[in-house]
Amino acid sequence: MWGTAEATVNAIQFREARVNVTKRKRAKASQQGRHIAVLGRDPAVMPFVWFQLEQLRRRHEKGDPEAALEALEIWLDCFIGPPAWAADAFVRGWRKWRAFEAPTLGAAFGVIRRSGKQLESLREHEEIRARVLFQIERLHRRGRPIGGALFAEVGEEIGRSASYVSDLFYDPASDALKKVLQKIRIS
Repeated sequence: MWGTAEATVNAIQFREARVNVTKRKRAKASQQGRHIAVLGRDPAVMPFVWFQLEQLRRRHEKGDPEAALEALEIWLDCFIGPPAWAADAFVRGWRKWRAFEAPTLGAAFGVIRRSGKQLESLREHEEIRARVLFQIERLHRRGRPIGGALFAEVGEEIGRSASYVSDLFYDPASDALKKVLQKIRIS
């Protein structure tokens, strides 16, 4: 029986090796701002957590070094012990920094941070994103259609325009959190 299991493992490793060799190793622009806060260890969001980890694994395999850091954060928030691929990438970057091979943690992990006004705008978006999306989902469940009037109402609550709320709602970085909010109970 052990021969069958060993053959299966060998076949999987061969397939993975073949796929890795045939993939193009091209660095991709960082997708900063796409990560959302996960809702801890709530069993209702676990399918989403697994989906998000798989997406991050794929980004990592395509050359996005930030994906491993995001996966490690999610895993530590939701589980005990990180997946091996995220732990390995983290250890490689961490050791580069500790060995003074890289001047900053960002450089060690290959992550480039934005600066200036763009950074302030991104920080503001991330601080308010969950509140805005939660309020939109809550009102939508009460029968309000998603659109200009709803965006205007939520915008008034936070001191922003309807277009700001609309932009935040339709921002690809909001997609994952919208999926989570649709699956959980909101009163």
